[in-house]
Amino acid sequence: MTRIAICAPSRSLTPDDAARVTALAAEFPQVQLYFHPQCFLEHGHFAGTDAQRLAAFAECANDPGFDAVWFARGGYGSNRIAEDAIAALDRAAQDKARQLAAQAAAPGTDFAALAKAQSGDPGSRNTGGDLGWIEQGGSLPKPFVDAVFALRKGAVSQPVKSDFGWHVIQLRDVRPGTRKTFEEVRAQLAEEAATGTRERTYNDLLGALVDELMKNPSGFAQVAAKHQLPVQRLGPFPRNGGDGIAAVAGVQAEAFSTARVEDGSVSDPIEVGNDRSVLLRVVGHAPSKVQPLASVRAQVDADLRADKASRQAATTAKALAEAVRKGKPLATLASERGYPLQALPGLMRTATTPTPQAVKAVFSAPKPTEGAPSAGQILLPDGSWMVFQVMAVRPADVSAIPGDQQTRMRNELGVASGDQDAKAYVADMRKRVKIRVVESQL
Repeated sequence: MTRIAICAPSRSLTPDDAARVTALAAEFPQVQLYFHPQCFLEHGHFAGTDAQRLAAFAECANDPGFDAVWFARGGYGSNRIAEDAIAALDRAAQDKARQLAAQAAAPGTDFAALAKAQSGDPGSRNTGGDLGWIEQGGSLPKPFVDAVFALRKGAVSQPVKSDFGWHVIQLRDVRPGTRKTFEEVRAQLAEEAATGTRERTYNDLLGALVDELMKNPSGFAQVAAKHQLPVQRLGPFPRNGGDGIAAVAGVQAEAFSTARVEDGSVSDPIEVGNDRSVLLRVVGHAPSKVQPLASVRAQVDADLRADKASRQAATTAKALAEAVRKGKPLATLASERGYPLQALPGLMRTATTPTPQAVKAVFSAPKPTEGAPSAGQILLPDGSWMVFQVMAVRPADVSAIPGDQQTRMRNELGVASGDQDAKAYVADMRKRVKIRVVESQL
């Protein structure tokens, strides 16, 4: 059972609102909702005073009996109490960390079992908190690493604070450091340097493009020529239509957004593939209008036939996946119908073939067991359906990865995560802040 607490850090909730949410949640019997009484308070524009809203949030968030906290409504009122709310959470987290540290240090405690039950880190919780070998100067936070190297073998730390929260650490083993010759690490250093240089160059280029185009939105051609980049003119293309880049969801969202249509401003970089981004500017927009049937009859007929074929394909794919779950091998079904069959042995979560979305669907499928085959289906970008059967699942063995490779992977993930955070921050600032360029001051 998943228990969810609901509070209202901003505006109040009406009993009718709560009733509708409860009726919706009834479709999910594994979920239990609890509406804090503060949800229904009224104090001016908000659901109670700042103190009342803060107290309700802290009570819900710090109650170990709840698995999640939902905001009935967000808004300015929640921003007013955000700083105090975070402080309240930190105190509760510290108290919990102290309790867990004492429990972990008690004789006979299984630290791994305790971590699986209590850890809030999804990356290490399932492995019992095992982070592998830790090196000085790695990607882990400095307070965490300093605490690790201050422990003796087998000891449990007091709560340690880092930017990621509170930690309780057990040092399971120690091994002496090793030195490698430059020749032994030459290839690794070259790879890390090339990766870092490529990512910095890519991000610097995007930043330069955005800055220059904000100063001169109509200067696409000049800016592109300066950086030796192509300019592509798209369209006209309809909403939810188009080919190539025009069909990318992010491009569609920006192309038909009010800001792009009304003021002709340049979009933020839109990712359209690995290390590939585009910036767009709408140079013309025609409002949608009803066209005479005679002029669109052929297109309507084609769309109806395509829609019928698509729905039939979806039904067939669903039926095939269900047949696999009932015990009929996918290979047999494909052979009977003359469908192509492709084996993907050793498929990794980071794979991009056949598509990243297809790989995600495969890894979202349940693990197959005896008498319960695992299968699913997913729509591919070309409109066809892929039906898959998961034959076996092999959990990743972190201990099989050499320590230096683990460190390199952590560093790469840290860089990628930092880049994503920076991009998200810049994108959020561009949405919230109106920038006016004063040409006379340039």
